[in-house]
Amino acid sequence: MHLPLGANAEIIGVFDKPHSRTEVDLITRYDRFCRASRVPIGRLSIRRSEGRVLLSDIYLPDRRLIIEAKNLGDLAESYRVRQNIKTALAQLLDYARFIDDPKLAVLLDTDVNDDIRSLLYYYGIGIITDAGYGIFEESWPDQVSMQQPDNRLSY
Repeated sequence: MHLPLGANAEIIGVFDKPHSRTEVDLITRYDRFCRASRVPIGRLSIRRSEGRVLLSDIYLPDRRLIIEAKNLGDLAESYRVRQNIKTALAQLLDYARFIDDPKLAVLLDTDVNDDIRSLLYYYGIGIITDAGYGIFEESWPDQVSMQQPDNRLSY
């Protein structure tokens, strides 16, 4: 059930509640970038029916953009990178069901391979990458031609 922002969700400050220690530096850099660009930035706080609260890492209200941050730089194994991306995907899909017509993106400290990019694009999720020197780059599924993977099972 999609709810308009405000019914069960509110925007709070990016640092009103603690973030995971592994992502806090990345979120801080992105917060500085947004503020320098005069982009309103916050965090979604979604109160579920049983009283528990879901917190997004970042929310850009002017774009209705929910962002989940993942620090991949210290992960040597591609399996662990994939697991972190799959976790971000699940978190974004969980938050999205509470907000009318959101856009979704992952914020990453490093670029990802084509397989991971394809996974995110398949679900319409954009990628925001720390390009260094205080710059962040965005890529979106509609910026590339999408092709179905050739390795799907057929029956």
